[in-house]
Amino acid sequence: MQKNKDVMVAMSGGVDSSVAAFLLKEQGFNPVGATMCFGLVGVEENPRSCCDPKSVADAKRVCQKLGIPHYVFDYASELKEYVIDNFLEEYKLGRTPNPCVRCNTFLKFQLLLNRAKELNIQTIATGHYAKITEDESNFYLETADDKIKDQSYFLWGIKKRDLPNIVFPISHLQKTQLRKIAEEAGLPTAQKQDSQDICFVSGSNYRTLLSQYGIEQKKGKMFHIDGRELGEHSGIENYTVGQRKGLGIALGEPAFVCDIDVKNNIVIIGNRNDLLADGCLVENCNFLQDVTEDGEYSVKIRSTMSAVKCGVKKISENSAEITFDEPQFAVTRGQSAVVYDENRVVFGSIIERRT
Repeated sequence: MQKNKDVMVAMSGGVDSSVAAFLLKEQGFNPVGATMCFGLVGVEENPRSCCDPKSVADAKRVCQKLGIPHYVFDYASELKEYVIDNFLEEYKLGRTPNPCVRCNTFLKFQLLLNRAKELNIQTIATGHYAKITEDESNFYLETADDKIKDQSYFLWGIKKRDLPNIVFPISHLQKTQLRKIAEEAGLPTAQKQDSQDICFVSGSNYRTLLSQYGIEQKKGKMFHIDGRELGEHSGIENYTVGQRKGLGIALGEPAFVCDIDVKNNIVIIGNRNDLLADGCLVENCNFLQDVTEDGEYSVKIRSTMSAVKCGVKKISENSAEITFDEPQFAVTRGQSAVVYDENRVVFGSIIERRT
């Protein structure tokens, strides 16, 4: 970056990306704001969406305040192709997708980086809470200083070759510090709520989206893991592994979705112990560091959990087997498993099955 001070900043209209652009300008760089417009309809009623028309306008206001250029790129078709279509297909297959991972991987850190290079800008920056560090031979993706806000789990899809071209300006800040900076700088997004939920889903009910895209939710049987028939389910798309609420059954003990049999249209129910697994097989691996079988690693199979110790056996360039030191609850097909070496992301992947 010292050689080329032009930086394209992904501006979502939120306070995090606003401060990222502000800090870069303060440090002597030439930030250029870029907002990805997804043409979303119906999300305006969700005040915590990051991609609604108001957010595009907020990003423009911040760029005007900072006196920097602002581009708006139409990525509506790309959102549909790379994120929404996969989201719908995964639910049809009884899996639980992670659309934020795919949005980061394909849109922010692939298409947007390519667009920046078309404009002769070699570096992009975002308001993510994560770090990119380097030594004499490599660049690394690491967790942010604010471990509560850390977003490295959602960034595992970034290609290793692209790490030198990415900057996370707020990686060293706590959220309270960041808002103070925004207020003192007079940024119009200083008090804006953090974005939350899935941007292309109105509210938090993804099932409405399934209906909007014409996915038929076919009723079927619900069985206990011991073989007992328990009743009828409303469609496998309405259930996820580990789900407890909304099952419509009474077993006299807490009941959970343990598995989804897509072929036979069956939802399988059990207790908490039935959902414990010793490990998982993962695919679509993106290796950012070399893996050794005697390495001391930890893994997150959900964004909100603390990393747990594990062993890793690399099976191929795209797959691996992860063994937990202690059994883990609700290992869910379609979700991300991200492996760490202390604070560094070793690789990320998609859970194929529990073992």
